[in-house]
Amino acid sequence: MGAGFPARFDRFATRVFGRFDAPDAEGRAFALFLLGHVAVWTLYAALSQYNVSTFVDMFENWAWGREFQLGYHKHPPLFAWTTGLWFHLFPRVDWAYFLLSATTTAVGMAGVFAAIGTVERGPRRLVAVMALELSPIWGFLAIKFNANTILLAVWPWAIWAFLAAERRPTLGRGVLVGVTLALTMLGKYVSAALILAMLVALMISAERRRLLVSPTMAAAVVVGLVVLAPHLLWLVDNDFATIRYADDQTATSLGRFVYYLVNFPLAQVLYVLPTLLGVLVAIGASGWTRRPWRGFLAWRTATADRRDLLVLVFGPFLITVALAVATWSELSAPWGFPLWSLTGWLFVSAPALAGVEVRASRLMGVVAIFWAALFVLAPIVDLVSIRAGARVAVGPARELTAVAGRVWHEVAGDRRLAVVAGGGWWPGAVTFHSPENPSQFIDFDPTHAPWITPERLDRDGALAVCLASDAACADKARAALGASLVERVVPVSVVRWGRTLPATEFRLLVRLPRAGG
Repeated sequence: MGAGFPARFDRFATRVFGRFDAPDAEGRAFALFLLGHVAVWTLYAALSQYNVSTFVDMFENWAWGREFQLGYHKHPPLFAWTTGLWFHLFPRVDWAYFLLSATTTAVGMAGVFAAIGTVERGPRRLVAVMALELSPIWGFLAIKFNANTILLAVWPWAIWAFLAAERRPTLGRGVLVGVTLALTMLGKYVSAALILAMLVALMISAERRRLLVSPTMAAAVVVGLVVLAPHLLWLVDNDFATIRYADDQTATSLGRFVYYLVNFPLAQVLYVLPTLLGVLVAIGASGWTRRPWRGFLAWRTATADRRDLLVLVFGPFLITVALAVATWSELSAPWGFPLWSLTGWLFVSAPALAGVEVRASRLMGVVAIFWAALFVLAPIVDLVSIRAGARVAVGPARELTAVAGRVWHEVAGDRRLAVVAGGGWWPGAVTFHSPENPSQFIDFDPTHAPWITPERLDRDGALAVCLASDAACADKARAALGASLVERVVPVSVVRWGRTLPATEFRLLVRLPRAGG
């Protein structure tokens, strides 16, 4: 019985999805896939996650994006700008944030589809993108929107612009290369690895080396620097704050350095393996017998397009590792998120598979089953997280916001809550969820929140949020906001699955706004 399952599944997938294998159906199939991706991952996240941020990232994004700066003390500004713009269009609720995460990855997948389209069309292109859906990078891990996630959207489009400019160099395409690569750098500086890999791709053949001194590349450099110029000026004016933050990622010991150096490539293998399995489904048993690993990394016999692909897939990975070794950095696994957008294409275009039929309908069937499983899994994940006491599952973010707003108005009357400060991710939760749209005084530090000035604190006052057990946070609040604060200790609890979870106690410290301010 088991031996016949692949054949029965193949017949089922062909009957249900086979019409999308037709050459003229590729665009329609991809559009439906993207819509499904956005809908499924938004719903899965909303059903499995009680709060938007496992850590502080997503609340911090909003705190930054709300203020629109040319840079922030940890990162360049693109993902914060994206968050700020998004919530000018959507309500500040969890599902809308999850929709942003899913939309970001869909934009990236569209970029992969476009990049592959510079070389190849048809079912192989569809499979190369759809196989990414099975990788945790583009689903589970992308739920948390941050500086790594935004690169999933911008790297593929930069690769598309580069490949298009390689094939038909024009000034317009050079402009696109400059703009897209500048956006990658505004996303995260690790994007320098992609730029260096592109330079290597141009240098590997005499014909393409000429592009390095062409008007196309000159336009790319000039336009890229123009787009980056405001952030570069901010960087100088702010004593290279983001560079100094990156320096903080330096390993504190040889043991930690080696641990991260070993862990990073192992994590990347786990990220990529499901994509490979998706491609194997699409090529079927006939493809497996062709031993697709034969000549997979061949260089001498590879076409120019295949060499480009090998460099653009493995080049950024090797350069990232080399930069980490040179700077003695702790290689965080999520830095690898944007490295693998072309892996589906790399697998499906393996030389040994040149004559093999690739059927997108098979992979569509697997993706449909995967999506259905996510809906079954979502409430289980939520319940298990609660049972395990995961802080994102039991943390009273919205409940705290309601209590904090009530305490503020009890003390400050009808004055708007304009500034929230505190420790950990709690003030970010209040900043995000409060209907009064306050600014956040991040870390009680004016260099981390330059929009909070002494004059503004005097005029608007502030509410500090600390865990009741966090004496250091309360001391910082008193030092930053003044000694004459009104303090309240309040318990806040969450009701989940019909149970009232144990309360968390918070200390709320209110600095009153100036009378008549």
